[in-house]
Amino acid sequence: MRTVKVLHIFGRMNRGGAEMRTLELMEALSQDPAQRIQFDYCVLSGKPGELDGKIRALGGKVHYLPLRPGFGKKFRNMLREGSYASVHSHVHLFSGYMLRLAFQVNVPSRICHLHTTGDGNPANLRRSLQNRLMRQWLFRYATSVVGVSEGALEAFFREAPAFRKDPRSTLIYDAINPERFASEIDRNAVRASIGVPIDGIEVIHIGRIEPVKNHSRLVQLFASFLKTHPSAWLVLVGNADANAKADLEGKIEALGITRRVHFLGSRDDVPALLASADIMIFPSLWEGLPGVVLEASAARLPVLSNDLPGSRELAAFFPSVRCIALSESNETWAAAASALLETSRHSAASNSRLFDTPFTVAHCLEKLLPLWRGVSVKPAPPIHF
Repeated sequence: MRTVKVLHIFGRMNRGGAEMRTLELMEALSQDPAQRIQFDYCVLSGKPGELDGKIRALGGKVHYLPLRPGFGKKFRNMLREGSYASVHSHVHLFSGYMLRLAFQVNVPSRICHLHTTGDGNPANLRRSLQNRLMRQWLFRYATSVVGVSEGALEAFFREAPAFRKDPRSTLIYDAINPERFASEIDRNAVRASIGVPIDGIEVIHIGRIEPVKNHSRLVQLFASFLKTHPSAWLVLVGNADANAKADLEGKIEALGITRRVHFLGSRDDVPALLASADIMIFPSLWEGLPGVVLEASAARLPVLSNDLPGSRELAAFFPSVRCIALSESNETWAAAASALLETSRHSAASNSRLFDTPFTVAHCLEKLLPLWRGVSVKPAPPIHF
């Protein structure tokens, strides 16, 4: 069997949910050489990322190809030279353009992977026209459209109703390796290393400091929680540019909680950090399937999340995930966090076993392998929108 080369398209290979999930698939495939699947990556920002070294260590290439004049020709040449059998694009509607280029050089498998229920871009005439063209190209050139959750697919169907009953659209939940969360963790040692007292209540949040993650509301929620739980600490894990961090630090100072908030930056020991915590508070504005909520569930950590479609889908499998609307007051969120903490303390097994859910790497690969190999390629005829 020949090696199937898959080219993944991202903006930049930093520690984001979609990037980490794809890297975990790559790690699993590296341990099963019989599958003969090779992952390479094309990053449209043209900038190096935190995960580039791991990709190369696993035998993959990272192509830095910024979106500049001449991009299309360079991308097509790269596809020809690399002999890629599949282009797997993770850049939402812009995948329409990427898959059109792949079609032009006869790449047989062309996958659009939907990771979110919104992109946060402002609505204007130019954006509307561009998205309409991208949807048209997706319908014409995609051989598969994969949603990480029912919510992500439903949001896409509202934008592109032609796909609603299209057999190329499929749900494949994001996955993690359960064994990453199976090791015994010295909780006290982890807490000591990050400056959280052993007898304190540790509230954790994992995610890059950017508007969609809603850190400004998070610190307000924590301030309300702190009023009734004076031993609480907030641990923030994730990168931020200098301006975003400074802005958040100003809000934390205004709330008078500076001494109770720790910034850890980007970390590669997330399972240990989750094991050290008591609860995650997750007020994101939108997500597809929130990867950190899935990871927290694997670590049996209770999560209080914004009432997002992806979080509701996770809650159906993991009882320790609770959802609450952002429209509720800070005090209501704090009370809900207290109740969830109390419930989790009296539950020896707060979650279903991850192995028994569709969120495992093995289950995800079973669904994706036929798509990369082009087993069920059914291109649609061109249509006019």
